[in-house]
Amino acid sequence: MIRTCPKCGAYYSDDSLAYCLADGTPLISVDPNSEKWREGTRRLDDKARTLRRQKRNARWRWALVSILTVFAIAMVLSRSFTVETTRPNPPPSPSPTAAPSTEPEASSSPSPSPSPSPTPSPSPSPSRVALPSPSPSPPSPPAPSPSPPPPSPSPSPQIVVLTLAGCSEINPNREGDRITSEALAAWRRAIQRERARGIAENKGGSGIIEEAFEARPQIKSIKDCAASVSVSYLWRVSSPGKVPMTTPQEKGITCRKTRDEWRCN
Repeated sequence: MIRTCPKCGAYYSDDSLAYCLADGTPLISVDPNSEKWREGTRRLDDKARTLRRQKRNARWRWALVSILTVFAIAMVLSRSFTVETTRPNPPPSPSPTAAPSTEPEASSSPSPSPSPSPTPSPSPSPSRVALPSPSPSPPSPPAPSPSPPPPSPSPSPQIVVLTLAGCSEINPNREGDRITSEALAAWRRAIQRERARGIAENKGGSGIIEEAFEARPQIKSIKDCAASVSVSYLWRVSSPGKVPMTTPQEKGITCRKTRDEWRCN
């Protein structure tokens, strides 16, 4: 079943739609034998092909971003491994040298011994010869202790920051149509729930008719995969024997992006 909006001329194939998503005008059915049916079928087929092409392009973009991310991580890991393997070794510490000794070396020449006389003859008693006592040598100065080698500078670690395209770089001009379309669908579901609740409260016997029209969505903010949308519209309450009362209303819609789709409630 195909329905069309008499105000803007848009076509819809969803049987659950009762109002136009663009301006909130009630939809009317199209005769299957009329020229509008063929035109609506052609437009709906073109819209479906365009949507499939956009989804296919989005999948290709997602795959390209994933490949670039893996390549960047591999480059960072290889750079870190190269820095660790080329780290300079510390220079060897100098060994302490022995201090020269100032003590005199002892003489190794043997002292002469008296040879025996061949004929026994009285010899005078030997006299004692006083040998000079060795003078004490001055104490040697302490050897200087070697100073420790200065620490070798260690290479500072390199920090690489990867900036990937994410939800913080959402283009409002490119995503605006999709956000407003999903927000209007969520607004339409909320209006249907309110009408059903009103009918249940009035028990369907009072003849009160409630309807919403002229919906105008406006994106308030987009940040971190979330969008805030405000939908302003007119709410009309009609009852038998009374003048219809129309009041302006406004409803806030919150949308969140999951992968490549927007969901609003």
